[in-house]
Order: sequence, then C-alpha cells, then structure tokens
Amino acid sequence: RQVRKLLETEGYAVTRGAGSHGCADLWAAKLLQTVERDLIDLRLIQVKTDKSGPWANFRPKDRAELSALAAQTGGIAELWWHPARGKCRIYLEDSWPDGPG
Repeated sequence: RQVRKLLETEGYAVTRGAGSHGCADLWAAKLLQTVERDLIDLRLIQVKTDKSGPWANFRPKDRAELSALAAQTGGIAELWWHPARGKCRIYLEDSWPDGPG
C-alpha cells in the first residue's frame, strides 16, 4: 500500500493485483506529454518485503515472467524491495541477477 500511495503522489494511476496472483503486484501508468506526441509510462512492479534479501522469493522464473509481461506491454519491469524497518530499494530489470528476461 505504501508503494501504491507513493506512485499515486507522483501522478501514476495504479492498479493492484488482488492477492498477488499475477506476476506484477502493481501496474502503474502515467501519461507523459511531449511536443511530438503523448506517451504512456507503464511500470510493472513486484513488491517484496523479505528480510533475507530481494531475491529470496523473487526467483528466476518469477523474474522471467515479469520481464516477458513488460516486453509484451511495452512497460518496465521493477522489483521494489522494502524490508521491515528498512529503506525501500528499487531494482530495475537490467540490474537483476540474471539480467533482463
């Protein structure tokens, strides 16, 4: 919920996957207007709170699924790791242990 609220304050429309049954916990979209044309900034986000590390429960198969969804939709795949009493860190797909899907 904290990640959703943060993104909404930045102007994103955010949809949460109920019960986290999909590969993305959050879909965040924002219209970017440029001189040439309007663009949609789409972020597909998985949120983890594991104290054992960001990759403990975001395994290679999960990363590959989120990467594939991002490629299919033109979005950006992200992991937001927010351990209890710790600072939230954002990992973009190109920094994941096994690289982009």
